[in-house]
Amino acid sequence: MSMQGRSLEHGLAQKLMMMENAAARIASVKAHLKSNADQVKKEIGDVISQQLSLIRAREQELLSELDAVFSYKENTLSRQQQQLHQKIGSCQQALESVRKGDRPANAVDVLLRISHIDMSPRENSRLAFESDSIELRATLATFGIIHTIFEQGSGPMVDESRPGESLPLEMEDYDDDFAMAHKSVMRLSNAPVKGASEQAESVRIYNFSLMTFLFYGSSSFDLNFI
Repeated sequence: MSMQGRSLEHGLAQKLMMMENAAARIASVKAHLKSNADQVKKEIGDVISQQLSLIRAREQELLSELDAVFSYKENTLSRQQQQLHQKIGSCQQALESVRKGDRPANAVDVLLRISHIDMSPRENSRLAFESDSIELRATLATFGIIHTIFEQGSGPMVDESRPGESLPLEMEDYDDDFAMAHKSVMRLSNAPVKGASEQAESVRIYNFSLMTFLFYGSSSFDLNFI
């Protein structure tokens, strides 16, 4: 096998290994993605359940407050109602006595006592529930957020650093090497004019060397021999 064939074989083998590694990394990311999705679903369920329990607890607090207010109003009205019934009974007895012509003095005393009685209800029947439904809906509509990018240690998954996807691993840092190649090309363009066959051979060697550089980096060849 010629040198060019061996270089192509090595380059293709390296590319194959890199693509297989990339496929394995993608499979790992997918597995982590599924795990993180399951974890976040559980967290969402737990948080929503907790908030629902708080809402139910608030419901019971409001119902207890309502019962307390209702009981106070009802007891106040019941006491007033009982007092009125007593006065009504006294007034009815006095009225019957007056109609019969008996004990008018007692009737005068009853009239004096019931003349200052409070006949207006001491409590009203108003009860209402007030809530800011618009604000609550707005809060619920913006409650929680799903993140897809996390800072270090800030979430269930931290993005793993990965090399550039368009270049081989060995070629991540070869700016200086590429500068050397550029200088070699400049020397080639500034070299004395050769014969046609020599120029063709130089161009063939340069193209092959540049292709080798793109596969492996400058460590595999040296353009300075041109």
